[in-house]
Amino acid sequence: MPSRFGKGAPSTSEVVLAIVGDRGGIGPSGWSASRDLGLTTQRPAIEEFATIGTPPTGIRGVRFHRRSNPKRATLRYLEIATLEVVRDWPAYTDGDWDELVRAVKSLARTGKIRVPAVRSAARFEPTTTTNDRLAVLLSALA
Repeated sequence: MPSRFGKGAPSTSEVVLAIVGDRGGIGPSGWSASRDLGLTTQRPAIEEFATIGTPPTGIRGVRFHRRSNPKRATLRYLEIATLEVVRDWPAYTDGDWDELVRAVKSLARTGKIRVPAVRSAARFEPTTTTNDRLAVLLSALA
C-alpha cells in the first residue's frame, strides 16, 4: 500500500485506517492526537487511537481506547484528535492552551476540522470536564 506521504511504507495510522475502514469514529489519542494537531513533535513508541465500538485487535504497536459517545461516528480523524486532546488536557501536549486554540482555528480555516460537527458531538461526551473545556475552546474559535 503506497503511503499518502509519498513512497515507502505506510504510516501506522494509514494501516489502522485501512484495517478499520471508513466507518468513522476513529482518530488519534494521547501523544498521537497532539502530534497530528501539531502540538508536539513527540513520536510515541505505541500509537494510540480512540474508537467507538469494539476496537480491532492484533495490530502491533497500537493501543486502542474505547469511547462511548456514538456521535463521534460522524467526526473526521482530526476532529476526534481535537476531542481527545481536550479530554486529556493538559497531558500529552508540549504547548499551552493558546497553541491548541491556534492549531484548531487553523485546521478549521482549511476545512480539516468542522467546528459545528465537533460542537454537536461534544454535547454527548460523558464528562463535564471535557464538555466545559470544549465549550471554552469552541468559543475561542468564534
